Amino acid sequence: MNIGNTMFTRTFKPVDFVDIDCRCHKSLQNSFSPFKANVFRMQCGDKNTVVKDYSHANFFIRATICRLLIKREISALRKLQGIQGVPKLYGFYGKYGFAMQTIEGFHPDMAFFSDNPPIAKQLERLVEHFHKQGMTHNDLRLNNMIVDKHGCLFIIDYAATFNNSHKFNFLGKILSSILQITDQAKVIRVLQQSPSFKLTKSQQNILKKAKRLHILTDLWKSIRKKKTQKAKLVM
Repeated sequence: MNIGNTMFTRTFKPVDFVDIDCRCHKSLQNSFSPFKANVFRMQCGDKNTVVKDYSHANFFIRATICRLLIKREISALRKLQGIQGVPKLYGFYGKYGFAMQTIEGFHPDMAFFSDNPPIAKQLERLVEHFHKQGMTHNDLRLNNMIVDKHGCLFIIDYAATFNNSHKFNFLGKILSSILQITDQAKVIRVLQQSPSFKLTKSQQNILKKAKRLHILTDLWKSIRKKKTQKAKLVM
């Protein structure tokens, strides 16, 4: 079986390629949390892959939460295939894992974007592509970005994506528009690292909206923390 073939169906039927000649090269993340994947590099046939695997979780979590996490990330990757900056999706790894393209490179920091404004523009274009597809990323941290040897920026983690695939879903549209603001604000902060960058009025408004959302989020977290503390006292 060749993992280069199309291996995905609309019914999310897993195709197992663990029987291919696969050799683990390096463990990238060993997670003790049942909600986070173990991540490791593997050479499978002629493909150099990164595998995300949730099989370490207990049966109930694997069958419910992990299954949804895998489905969400694979759905995002499938929808974005062919866009520069999105890793290729290769196939499933058992029932609770999947394999995608390994991107060789480094995680940029803000100083790097300051010295390389064109790569910051790559991030801006990539996020614009996401939003045009009705998707938001929601986790644009530097650890989720890699710059390869050709100077191309890739986003490598899609576990937190939101896909507003239902065009007539009113609540989905509202949530998507809010999440787009947070994505855009993070991109603007990266663009601001360039000494020659000047904020437009539209970008200023996005940052103001993002700040208000951040205040509301902090307030909600504070309320939840107080409720949790009260509940512990009652117990």
